[in-house]
Parts: sequence; structure tokens; C-alpha cells
Amino acid sequence: METRSKAAGPDRRTSGGTGWKVPLPVLSAVQFLLTGLLAAMPAPLWADPYSDARAAQARGDYSSAARIYRALAGQGNVGALTQLGILYRTGRGVPRDYDEAAKLLRRAAALGSSNAQYHLGDLYLRGLGVEQDLLEAARWYTRAAEQGHSVAQYGLGILYKLGGGVRQSSTRAMKWFSRSAAQGVPEAQYELGMLYFSGTGVSRNYVEAYKWISLARSGARSSRTRAVAAEAMLRLEGRMSPQQISQARDQARSWRTASEGGGA
Repeated sequence: METRSKAAGPDRRTSGGTGWKVPLPVLSAVQFLLTGLLAAMPAPLWADPYSDARAAQARGDYSSAARIYRALAGQGNVGALTQLGILYRTGRGVPRDYDEAAKLLRRAAALGSSNAQYHLGDLYLRGLGVEQDLLEAARWYTRAAEQGHSVAQYGLGILYKLGGGVRQSSTRAMKWFSRSAAQGVPEAQYELGMLYFSGTGVSRNYVEAYKWISLARSGARSSRTRAVAAEAMLRLEGRMSPQQISQARDQARSWRTASEGGGA
């Protein structure tokens, strides 16, 4: 029998098959929190020879983009494998085919594409084209996150927060939310702020909490994220002095200016 370390790390938990069982509310929460980010992720910019496919994709001509990507993928081009896999996943320019998406993304992920690693992890999270397996989801999210993929970092933070496919760890959730928030992912900024608000995995700090949650509210595309951030800010304002609120707003403004290229 396999002996597992007690240290925090991937833990085989699936919602089906012979693996460990994950409570359905945990799985549903992870999936819900990540769904909006999939749609919001911009297509990465690829250098030549992807320019024709990129231009076709940008103008919504997914059929032409898929045709070019398919030719390049046949040559083992990692970018084309990734993009074609995403098109098969979303059904843009090609019939939606999760099995084909998983096959293409697996090839690209093995070649080191962080975007492919993230999307492959998400297929494992949702059981699309592969058997649902949260350990595999966490493994691929980790590979992508370690390469700096901001949405994978957020997703991995959620897994550590909820204990999906990994041992629950507020400290590790804090680590990955921090990295994702620093790259401007509003949902990660909100989660990071809430950790500072509650003092979970970090010392309670209302100024830091307000800073990150206000950044989440101003940067979020999702109306849900804006709404929960606004509610959290109101709760914080009831606990903070005017000086603390002013300090937090100044810090948020400075962070935003620096992230937009206006810093030193």
C-alpha cells in the first residue's frame, strides 16, 4: 500500500472512479470560481509563423485559424497544438470535441506550454475528454502556475483553499493568490484580500485587505466579483479608521499606476 506524506501536496481525490471522494460542494465551488476566467482569458500572442492564424482568430474567423493551426500542429508546433486544442474545447471553427482537445493539449503540455497545462488541468477538473481527477487537475495547474500562468495560479489557490485534489492549506492558498493577484487577476485579488480580512494563513491586516479588494472591484469583468468586493469593502469600512481607509486607497492607487506602467 502506498504511504503518503503528511506534508501539504497533491492528494488523489476524484469525484468518480476508484480515487478519493471529494464532496460535491467543494468540486462545484472550484468549477464555478474558475468558469468565468476561462471565457475572459485573452488568446496569447504568438510570433511568426502564427501571425495569419492569430489575425484570423482576432477577427473571429475561427475556421481559418483552425485550418492554419492544424497544419502547424502536424509539424509538432507547440503553440499551434495549444490553440487548436482550445478551439476544439470551445467549439470555435471546429466541432466541439473534448477528446480531441485533451489529446492536443496533452501533447502541448508535455512540451512545456503553460497555457496548455492550465487548460489540460481544467479538463481534468471538469471531467471533459478525460476521467475527472482532481489530483491530475492540481498537478497540471501546478506546472502552469510555476511557469507564471496567472489564472492557473488563481485556480491552484482555490484548490488549496477548498482542499480539492490537494491537502487544504491556507498558507499555500495565500502563496498562489498572492502571485496571481500581483499579475492583476481580480478574482485572486479578492481572495487575497479576504485572507487578510479574516487573518487566514496570514496576520490580519485591514489595510492590505481593503487595498486588494478595492483593486478587485475596480478591475473585475464579472459582475459577481464586483458585487462581493463592494460588499466586503463596506464591511471593512465599518472596522477601519478614516486614516486606514485613506492609506489603503493610496496603496491601491499606487499599485494600479505601477501596473499600468506609470511607476518608476
